[in-house]
Amino acid sequence: LKERDAYASEEDMAASQPLSVLSGLAVEELADSAAIAAALEEEAAALGAKKRELKVAKLTPMLCAISGAELDEAERFYELKLDGVRIVADKNGDRVDLRYRKLRSATRAYPEIARAVAALPCPRLVLDGEIVAFDDAGRPSFQRLARRIHLSRPRDVELAQLEVPVSYLVFDLLQIGAYDLTPLPLSARKQ
Repeated sequence: LKERDAYASEEDMAASQPLSVLSGLAVEELADSAAIAAALEEEAAALGAKKRELKVAKLTPMLCAISGAELDEAERFYELKLDGVRIVADKNGDRVDLRYRKLRSATRAYPEIARAVAALPCPRLVLDGEIVAFDDAGRPSFQRLARRIHLSRPRDVELAQLEVPVSYLVFDLLQIGAYDLTPLPLSARKQ
């Protein structure tokens, strides 16, 4: 039961925000998630991806470069440095494994991110992104995030989820279904 508070509204939330916060799909699309996943795999094949399993256990995302490129080079992609932690998410069926850059498991520290990745419609995905905690002004805050990084005890993690909510911002799609996308140009993977 939702009580009347400062956030209560008469707005029809299902009409104004029809997409699931976990899967990004509308209710009608949830029933078609297998077809959506198949269509995305077909698109990967059309872009030239090859069927092969990405070796995730040895995959380490590259560090952010702080020099070596000018900010006006049109052929480059620029992404903000977010003051988070780089995470590779490996979804295989119902199992999701989150790994830091140095291959240490992050799954127990961020169960809400693992649940969100598990809810995505594709049964096989490998994502490269960054987990970020935002401050009260909406800016990334590594200081806030630091309170979560080394937690592993379930009760500590449960409390931290309430105190320090996090988001997973995905930069790159590395595998979808049976297709390894890493040989494709970054522009195609982002597409």
